[in-house]
Amino acid sequence: MLDLYIPRPETVSGLYAKLKEHKYIHVHGVPGSGKTTLAKLLHQHILQVETNPFVLYLDAWPSNGTGEYMWWRDWPSRQGFDFQNGATLILDEAQTSYYDQEFWLTLKNMNDWCPFSVITFARYGTCGQYLKHFTISHFCIRRVQNVSLLRKDLGDEIPIGLFLSRDEFDSLVARSYNADAFDASFPNCVYEITNGHVGACCDLLAAVQRHPSFHSARNAGVRYSYETFATNISTDSLMETLRGLTLFVRGLPFQHELEEPNIADVFRKVIHDGSMVVWRISEVPGLLECFERGWLHNEPVREADAQVAYAFATPLHKRYVQWLLFDISRLSEQFGTLQF
Repeated sequence: MLDLYIPRPETVSGLYAKLKEHKYIHVHGVPGSGKTTLAKLLHQHILQVETNPFVLYLDAWPSNGTGEYMWWRDWPSRQGFDFQNGATLILDEAQTSYYDQEFWLTLKNMNDWCPFSVITFARYGTCGQYLKHFTISHFCIRRVQNVSLLRKDLGDEIPIGLFLSRDEFDSLVARSYNADAFDASFPNCVYEITNGHVGACCDLLAAVQRHPSFHSARNAGVRYSYETFATNISTDSLMETLRGLTLFVRGLPFQHELEEPNIADVFRKVIHDGSMVVWRISEVPGLLECFERGWLHNEPVREADAQVAYAFATPLHKRYVQWLLFDISRLSEQFGTLQF
């Protein structure tokens, strides 16, 4: 979706530099955060900048339990790919490969001097610390090999993140969402409550442009402001519109899934405390499902600490689940009076 709007040259070139320096990179983030588009943009970038590019983009790993044993190298080779000097493998939806122990043990043994490069994009991956979906050996990803939601410099002076930078967000609005129709206060609000999550940005902007208050402002020749937004659009109206769109809700539960007591308890705790910090994900019933479904994101509490914090990806994600869980539709507050 994003390649139709903005090319993200700074992010893509930085990710390419990071990949070439460390040879293996793991990108993880919640659904709708732009992983697939970034993977495809990286693929295009390699084809453009390398003299003799040898790169393969895979949209997923072959499913487990097909009845046919396949050594992991056989799958890329069937696509015409070989792990030769200078080759690059881009694997999207990498969580589909977590069952393949031989593949991940190969990645574990890669180092900065490896002749080829691999980058994996996954919905979850235990915050770039331990991928505990196989039993032979834990796979610890170095900090500099990890790319998450927020743009960070993890020690190699290459700050990369899935979320849009403010410049990228402004470019998205300018290209696709009638930027001249907005007062500066409204895009500021959108960026603040979405953190630059591309699916949330796109759907929130689309939802507002569907509302009568937006059309009234346009007809009156007035720029749409945060005050207009907060005064005219109720929480219930906004969330119902978002529920009917496709990008933002990909990483959120359906209402009937919140009827599972363990799931509901996890969300109540995260809503109340801001996050849930645990040593092992198995400590809390329901937390693993929330994580693997992409409903919560995680980050290590400290670099050398095994504690992990699980939280909503953005304030808007938190507000949506709170709306589902506590039936905020019965309340009369306007959207702008609710705290993010």
